[in-house]
Amino acid sequence: MNIDFFSAEQLKENYENFRKRVNLYFKDNTERLDALNKMYDHFEERMVFTPASSTDYFHNAFPGGYIDHVMRVVDNCIIVYKSYVTMGFDMSKISKETKYAIR
Repeated sequence: MNIDFFSAEQLKENYENFRKRVNLYFKDNTERLDALNKMYDHFEERMVFTPASSTDYFHNAFPGGYIDHVMRVVDNCIIVYKSYVTMGFDMSKISKETKYAIR
């Protein structure tokens, strides 16, 4: 099986996109945003290259797999949320951070 990994440019782009989303989604909660940015600044180099798993046959077990996984989870949560709204579910108790992310 041939697995194509992310290029250096893609790793950088994925991480930058991740950080932009964090700043967007948590902009109304400055205390949480500051804590997250402090943590991500500290672990930036590790996070860029971190796989989602250290077991080579598990999901996203390649360099950059963790960020890719997190971004896909967020994207799918947004899809599910929008589906619930479309079906008429009361989503009024969803946090502001979640609502903002879905706009």
